[in-house]
Amino acid sequence: MFEWSPADKIVTVLGILTILFFPLLIYIPVVNYVAQTGAMFAAMYLAFRRRAVILIAGALASLVMASSIFGFSLLLCAMWGSILIPATVMGWLLSAGAPTSRTFVIAALFSVVATMIMFWPERDLYYNMLNQAYDYFVNGLSAGSLSQARIAEARDMMQGFVTLIKRLLPSLMALSAVAQLFVGWVGLIILFKSLNEYAPSFRNFLYWKMPEYYIYGIGVFLLIRLLGNEVMKVVADNVILFIGFFYAVFGFSVLEYYLKKIRLSLFLRILFYIGILLLQVPGLILAALVGFADSYFDFRKVKARLIG
Repeated sequence: MFEWSPADKIVTVLGILTILFFPLLIYIPVVNYVAQTGAMFAAMYLAFRRRAVILIAGALASLVMASSIFGFSLLLCAMWGSILIPATVMGWLLSAGAPTSRTFVIAALFSVVATMIMFWPERDLYYNMLNQAYDYFVNGLSAGSLSQARIAEARDMMQGFVTLIKRLLPSLMALSAVAQLFVGWVGLIILFKSLNEYAPSFRNFLYWKMPEYYIYGIGVFLLIRLLGNEVMKVVADNVILFIGFFYAVFGFSVLEYYLKKIRLSLFLRILFYIGILLLQVPGLILAALVGFADSYFDFRKVKARLIG
């Protein structure tokens, strides 16, 4: 039987408290995101430690407590589930010895599905919030000293930005949820390493590679983007953005591999990445294209390294 160390007791107690109270912070921007990430870490930790009774009791108590304050709603339930279910699945699979990359993909799919369940019934609420932000921005412009021409230009730019965010909001929310899951996992790895325990983690970042078969999925959605109706194009845009983000991450892995291979100093590597970030969207597209090409051509011979 596992013996409770002092550190384990502290993490368990703090984790339960985080799980209990994170739904109460749902309407506080930024703070709620941090609390949700902490709850993910706590659920992942308890599931990995196989503390099922404690985890289930804390999770149900948090939902009951939040429902008694805000009233039971689909939004509250979906938010609660989108945080605790993927993290619990991930912790349990890691504890069962499942491969780390496959575990993350499965947990991320749970996270995406839960996020979409939360988004769809409340989409009008999110869109109204964006509209209110646009109105606030326009009112601020009117109160300033800009000329009418500059005001009209800024208003058109903001309107275009809000329209784009509305179109891509599902994928942006899904990416945000997956990012929380990843941060929770990183926290788990850091904790276990600090305790000199086994920490199930990814392979070296220099050898991260997107599976080749994702290319065909991207090809299908690109075809839908070109030939489908407007609804199909919106779906395709969101899927391409979601998967494209991971291609960008793996593209940075390729870039880092070759920057280290030519023994570029840390200072020059930082300057290089700052340059990529300053390019903003074109820089991310460039990284995604690098990751996309590497997934097929395998520039670093990752498959051979795995077999070896």
